[in-house]
Amino acid sequence: MMKSPKTDDVRESAAQDHETEVAKYRETVRALQASEERFAAAFRASPDPQVISRVADGAILEVNEAFLDLFGFTLTEVLGQTSTGLGMFARPEERAQAIEVLRRDGTLRNYEIGIRLRSGEERLASLSVETLHIGEAPSLLTVIRDVTERKRAEEALRESEERLRLILENSPDIIFAQDRELRYTWIFNPASPLQVEDVVGKTDLDLLPPAEAERLTALKRRVLETGELIREELSLTPGRADTRWYEVIYKPQVDDDGRITGVLSYSRNITERKAAEAVMKASLDQKTMLLKEIHHRIKNNLQIVSALLGLQAKNVRPENVQQALADSQSRIKSIALVHEKLYRSDDLRHIDFHDYLQTLAGSFVRSHQLEQRGITLVIEADPVGLNVDTALPCSLAVNELLTNAAKHAFPGGHGGEIRVLVKQEDGQIRLTVADNGVGFPADLDVRQSGSLGLQLVNSLAGQLGADLTVQSGPGTRVELVFPLTVKDP
Repeated sequence: MMKSPKTDDVRESAAQDHETEVAKYRETVRALQASEERFAAAFRASPDPQVISRVADGAILEVNEAFLDLFGFTLTEVLGQTSTGLGMFARPEERAQAIEVLRRDGTLRNYEIGIRLRSGEERLASLSVETLHIGEAPSLLTVIRDVTERKRAEEALRESEERLRLILENSPDIIFAQDRELRYTWIFNPASPLQVEDVVGKTDLDLLPPAEAERLTALKRRVLETGELIREELSLTPGRADTRWYEVIYKPQVDDDGRITGVLSYSRNITERKAAEAVMKASLDQKTMLLKEIHHRIKNNLQIVSALLGLQAKNVRPENVQQALADSQSRIKSIALVHEKLYRSDDLRHIDFHDYLQTLAGSFVRSHQLEQRGITLVIEADPVGLNVDTALPCSLAVNELLTNAAKHAFPGGHGGEIRVLVKQEDGQIRLTVADNGVGFPADLDVRQSGSLGLQLVNSLAGQLGADLTVQSGPGTRVELVFPLTVKDP
């Protein structure tokens, strides 16, 4: 039988179609295999725990290593079990709610739920569930992401922000930020009627009088240029007639690379504090003037006493009584000189003892006619500041020792030298009065002497807490060493 050409063409076309279908099928199989291989690789390598379970009975078909690491199970313990059987969910009611959402929507996205590990530890997880078709039975792919630490961090951040909010709301400080162009980008000022939008985007030149704005701008530009922190007290008149005082701190804002991106400022209204300081200063100035007046009156009264003793001494004939009154007069003068120095000093608590000794020496040389007698008085003193509690006994001790030297060291009209030395060493004062005269008698015990002057020196040394040493022959050297203690009145 003869075959028609048309029939051959049909068969040839059918054969070609079959070959094409076979090629497509093979390509589809290869693509499916490749897809399955990619899915399997992604499933195994995922850092998030993943589990495949059967929809019908919830049996677990496969899990990845991340799942086993998180929950603490082995693969044998997991396969064929259900999530309920493993106790994976911390609260059954949450699991039931998740299943209800899954049935309704057909999927879960980032559903937060409590899970329980094999150890019993509870964690917070985010679940995402998709339906898979593996073979004839539908399955579920569940991706579990442990968000416990993230949630803790978020809660800590929320608590921190809440604390910051409470601090800011109850803080008297004004806090604001500016960019490198010194335009305000953020401000917190609960006491100001200005709204944030009234300030943000503007500069100090837009908000303050020109002179004040230029002063603030110069300080902030210094922060931008040097990176230093600046603390200042400034008087400002922002939109009002009365001047307000502010304590301000300007510090640089820096990014992660350490570049200065702007200025962060803290400002506190200290107007009331400055007013209180002004009142206190005025009160202190008044008390200072009163204290100066007190010292002035004490000095005058002591001068009167000294003058009366001088008059009395002139009218008393016995030589010993006259000398006793003269010695008393000298002691009172030394005390009066301390108050005079305090009266003339800017610091009412301390006197410059070097200056005091120089003045005392001039008066002593005249009153005891040392130049006429050929006696030289030398003062070598460090610039030591003494308070009243120390200066008074110290000045009296110097007066007594000088008086004793002037009376007894140079008998028979012989001249000589008296030296007063004051040295400050390691927190102590070393006071020395020395002469090159005849010295004390060999049998004299300074601490048991019947001389009123030497008794006074012993008593004054006790007041100063001083170590008293005496060296004699030839000449005399008396030394007191006492602590430089400052006892403010």
